Amino acid sequence: MTLRVVIADDSAFFREVLKEELESEGDIRVVGEAAGGAELLEEAERTRPDLVTVDIRMPGMGGLEAIEELMARRPVPVVVLTSQPVGSGSTLVFEATRRGALEVMEKGVVARQAPWLREQLRRLARVSVVRHPRAAPAARPVAPAPPGAAFPAGGRRLVGIGASAGGPPAVAELLSALPADFPACIAIVQHLSTGFVKSYARFLQQVTPLPVRVPEGPCGIEAGHVLVAPDDRHLVVQGVRFELSAAPPDRGLRPSVDALFSSLATALGPACVGVVLSGMGEDGARGVERLAGAGGLVIAQDEETSTIFGMPRAAASAAPGAFVLPIQKIGAALVRATSREVAR
Repeated sequence: MTLRVVIADDSAFFREVLKEELESEGDIRVVGEAAGGAELLEEAERTRPDLVTVDIRMPGMGGLEAIEELMARRPVPVVVLTSQPVGSGSTLVFEATRRGALEVMEKGVVARQAPWLREQLRRLARVSVVRHPRAAPAARPVAPAPPGAAFPAGGRRLVGIGASAGGPPAVAELLSALPADFPACIAIVQHLSTGFVKSYARFLQQVTPLPVRVPEGPCGIEAGHVLVAPDDRHLVVQGVRFELSAAPPDRGLRPSVDALFSSLATALGPACVGVVLSGMGEDGARGVERLAGAGGLVIAQDEETSTIFGMPRAAASAAPGAFVLPIQKIGAALVRATSREVAR
């Protein structure tokens, strides 16, 4: 089946080079081109492509704004091709994915790794994407919490969050819904390429009033603080504090969501919430099973709002009492679950 692509870039020369490379094997066809964001929206509506590539810097409506608008109007897999650096010091990757892009690459990949690029586009075009709200997370009000009769309230002091592919925008949306006086500590394991964790933490800090940091050693469990697991270490709770563990990778992963959640079950049990967001695979499933068995609360992102439903599906199956919620409601659910007030 031929993959239909729209290219958005203000450089006619780059569009021509990219088109030639993409169409070189005959299995990809460029069905539209755009020099700016507004034109991209028109082309996407006219041609209904399987995937679009977008530059960030374009006249008029820029790439980030165009992605956000496109994903609100007519969701389609989006790949950013930019001349801006996307290394470990840049938050561009996370800002683009928050708005709906699946991948961010530097333009040099077109010349250096054209066969690999074509394969990546074919793979990403198969991802089922979801509609994104236009409003930036920080401006979006907290959604109503689930009814008191159905959702438990009060007292939980530690929230563990696990995510993989599609996780950065989901985590950002969740954190943006939490108030500055959120009464629990939050620990995040996000599967990332090595070297990106510090820029990921800076990206999250832009959308939440809660302090976000990457621990470099043992640290306490502090209410209202967000910890992001560092590269190549498990983030776990031992006793009354967080530790960084060099234990072997769990099913090939370090940090591992299972390692975090299992430690929460052992150390604090009923005082914890385990949240599994968008991601591929089953990391977190064994951990939430143990956490639920220890009296902890389990929440999984629903299929409709997950970029990839693999990890949330596995978590919901492993913990039958899990609450499966759209990402827009998980923040409010956590506010209720951690409230110091006892539900009547």
